[in-house]
Amino acid sequence: MKTKINILLLFAIIELIGISSCKKYEEGPVLSLRFKNARVAGVWTYDKVTVSGNDFTSLYANEKVEFTKDGKAKWTYSSALSKDGEWKFNDDKSKLMTKFDNVSTWIEYEIIKLRNDQLWLKKTEGNSITEYQLGSK
Repeated sequence: MKTKINILLLFAIIELIGISSCKKYEEGPVLSLRFKNARVAGVWTYDKVTVSGNDFTSLYANEKVEFTKDGKAKWTYSSALSKDGEWKFNDDKSKLMTKFDNVSTWIEYEIIKLRNDQLWLKKTEGNSITEYQLGSK
């Protein structure tokens, strides 16, 4: 009986090590019971925005973005200005892709962290790296 328990305990430890080494996002959770679409869905505000290490958060102070489970998106810049669009994952769900309505070009963001209350994205354009840390509202 004791040997059986030890073997089961050993398998549980091996499984936990395997799970922790296979997490999808650099800063993401090891295990989540919510689907990725459900974790992205919600209203997000910009907690921190940096461009090549320089802080631009104040420029995003009153902005928010809303993602729905069905792939719709809405960027709100002020009470009088907003834009609608879409979002989706790339094939391996390592990137979040967005586009505005009536625009055919998708913008790709690498997902760094995806939790129920945190969404961290990184966009690289040439030598410029923009990092967005969003929090749920």
